[in-house]
Amino acid sequence: MKYFFLTSLISLFVIFYVWQNIEMMKMKMNYNRLLEQEVVLDEERGRLLYEFEKSRNFENMKRAAESAGCKIIEPGEVYFFQGTMGKGQNKKVRKSVLKKGNKKGKSKVK
Repeated sequence: MKYFFLTSLISLFVIFYVWQNIEMMKMKMNYNRLLEQEVVLDEERGRLLYEFEKSRNFENMKRAAESAGCKIIEPGEVYFFQGTMGKGQNKKVRKSVLKKGNKKGKSKVK
């Protein structure tokens, strides 16, 4: 009985030791896999940043607009229209203008 207890304790110790080593190896493998993913994601991030900065370049924007058929607006091509607002909107605008400091009671909206 004495040897049975001793061998079972040693066996239990060996089982836990092996289990711990297996878990450590799994963690190391997972860590290495995550390092590889980090490198891939960092390269992808760099590529996306390059594309983003390239799209913000005004020369590239100009070329893209010209290829889409857009042209530069000339001063004679711009027309301004003056419309009227509804009754409720005029009152709201006048009140907001009066609150901002127009003491004479005249609205700045024409």
